[in-house]
Amino acid sequence: MKYKILIVEGGEFRKNDLKETLESCGYQVVGLHDNATSVYELLRVNPNVDLVLIDISVKGEQSGIDFAKWVRKEFDIPIVFNARYFDDDTVLQSFDIQPDGYIVQPYSRVGLSLTLKLALLRFERKSKVPNNNISIQIRDKGYSVLLESKDIVMAQADGLYTKITTTKKSYMIRDILKNFEGKLPAEEFIRIHKSYVVNKNFIESFNSKKLLINNQYLPIRRGLYTPLKEILNRNLKE
Repeated sequence: MKYKILIVEGGEFRKNDLKETLESCGYQVVGLHDNATSVYELLRVNPNVDLVLIDISVKGEQSGIDFAKWVRKEFDIPIVFNARYFDDDTVLQSFDIQPDGYIVQPYSRVGLSLTLKLALLRFERKSKVPNNNISIQIRDKGYSVLLESKDIVMAQADGLYTKITTTKKSYMIRDILKNFEGKLPAEEFIRIHKSYVVNKNFIESFNSKKLLINNQYLPIRRGLYTPLKEILNRNLKE
């Protein structure tokens, strides 16, 4: 199966380079546009698009962020932002859209392909009713709290304690990471380092040394880069 990618990119050279790179990675580019306005009708008459790759600084009547808001409202497809740089204001604006990935130029062929694969995987996982979701009971400030495993982003070792980050808030529990990891569904969580366990559904991107999740970079244990790629590719084929 070839995933169908729609590209909205203002730079002529970058637009063609993205197309060639994606096609060499096995994707099908179904549209190549230099402004957001020209894409509206295409998506309306041909919504069979698997992912939209948007230049966040694209020129025209609407910005890349404005266009992404429209796509998010009208269509159930993943969005990846592409940019030469991200300043603080742009990052904050993009957070409101909750894109499925970011690409910062200059990009590598492998990095670009992995970012899109992760975006497609995360979006597909979000669209499915979770089969492995379980409730985990923890103690927080004297109270018992039930956490849904699907809402847990990651867990971090802190001596005899473990910091749990969820989609809503963070908790610090008196338990070592190894014990807490044992309560999590193995199909959804992976240890990337002696101090970190992450939910695969929240991974934004990674390379051989670090992983981006929840807007922060975490170190990857040496030797885990190849297994991570294998897990990602296996999940995409399911």
